[in-house]
Amino acid sequence: WMTAIALVPGAIGRGIDEGIVRGDDGALLRWSLVLAALSLVIAAAGAARHWFAVQNWLDGAFRVVVTTDAAVTSRGQEISRRFPTGDVVSVTTTDMERVGHVYDVWARFSGALVSYVVVAVLLLRASVSTGLVILVGAPVLLAMLSFIIKPLQRRQAAQREESGRLTTLGTDTVAGLRILRGIGVLRRFVRRARRPRRGHPGRTAPAS
Repeated sequence: WMTAIALVPGAIGRGIDEGIVRGDDGALLRWSLVLAALSLVIAAAGAARHWFAVQNWLDGAFRVVVTTDAAVTSRGQEISRRFPTGDVVSVTTTDMERVGHVYDVWARFSGALVSYVVVAVLLLRASVSTGLVILVGAPVLLAMLSFIIKPLQRRQAAQREESGRLTTLGTDTVAGLRILRGIGVLRRFVRRARRPRRGHPGRTAPAS
């Protein structure tokens, strides 16, 4: 899919140079047919790529859910003692998407590498200097992007940790409310939680 897209500008350029500039109708027809064939390949390969990408995403993401569920079911008490509940829940809410994205992006990453080599070869045949700019410039640009990706990854890790803590807090709150209901003081707890703080009208006391 990506290699066919990369070949389209070359086919258009050859058609213009050989068919229009030189006035060769045969060459113009030939490169027009090549362009039409590339368009068909792009359409068919693009649809197939998307189908496999979605399948890979679902397979990778839900395998994480199934594996986590099997681990919790078979060793629930052990897991709860070693890891907070929020971390376990974050696996099925956050990590599953990241694992799915890895399988989704892998096909496009492989296609990008192949198309990169194809474009570099075509440019080297047309102009050595332009081809060297692509061969050298693309890895440098990719390395520069890492300086932007690393802060994003740190923020995502912090967000995941906070999400796990929030889930753990919610789980503990629900468990605590169940205990309060069992000993018959839930209504008193709710009234106390709704009582405004002294000196701060309208603000309620924390549930703790």
